[in-house]
Amino acid sequence: MDRISLYYFHQFGVSLGGLRSVATGDDKLSHWRWSNQLQNTRMWLESFSGAEPRLLPKTEQAARTLSAVIDDFQPLLKEDRDATISEWKQIVEAIDHLSIVYEQEVEDVYTFFITSIGAYSLVALVEKAYLHLSKKAQDGLNAEVKRDFSLAGSCLAFDLYTASGFHAMRALEAQARSYHKIVTAIPEQLSETPLGPVINGVKGEFPGLRDQWTTEGSKNDSSLGLIISMLSLINKIYRCPIMHPEMTLDREEAKQVFDVSAIAISAMVTDGEKRGPVGPVRVSG
Repeated sequence: MDRISLYYFHQFGVSLGGLRSVATGDDKLSHWRWSNQLQNTRMWLESFSGAEPRLLPKTEQAARTLSAVIDDFQPLLKEDRDATISEWKQIVEAIDHLSIVYEQEVEDVYTFFITSIGAYSLVALVEKAYLHLSKKAQDGLNAEVKRDFSLAGSCLAFDLYTASGFHAMRALEAQARSYHKIVTAIPEQLSETPLGPVINGVKGEFPGLRDQWTTEGSKNDSSLGLIISMLSLINKIYRCPIMHPEMTLDREEAKQVFDVSAIAISAMVTDGEKRGPVGPVRVSG
């Protein structure tokens, strides 16, 4: 989805209006208003005709026609006389044609006003969802987690609430697998393993975060213990229903999933960095 700047089109319209005002006015061709307005309009026409994506191809062609009329008119500047009717009328007719084509073509272009999600900025959700993570998480996430978390933000902005929750859970789960590798020091990172086994392990195959928490002394106030508690609640309340899928999210629920995912991901990154490459903590005795 491409972002359209309404202010850009407003400024483009202002430029065309200014050129029409000069063309139908009583300033001589030597007056500075002629050269100033022609230069300003030419800048906007070049910007418009070179814009991507090509949303309004017919309007773009009409803009090129007006640009050609301006090119033909340019040599007349600085003459100490008024423009003749036939001279200035070509400019006005080209502006009118551009306006008509634009009005007709824009009816086929769908634009939407997207409401804010709580206190969240729309631009931040669509373009910079990572800003909702901690600074350490912003710098330390892998591409997979970043991609899904960004998609969660975009889906939340565009009212795709269940899809937002789905991508938020994918991002959380991917980060949990990375965190599991750091905490347990298992040589290979778990692949596509759901959140439940990451937390609790699979007997005879691999330990979970909870096994390592026990090894470290089972302290409820330890970072690992708190993260396990948080992930367990998320898994039961959101992850399992959303991923199966058994839950359809509304706006408030999707925002909660997005928020709690950001908190959990940030917490895992922070604790993972504290542990560093030294592997799991061992408690003797």
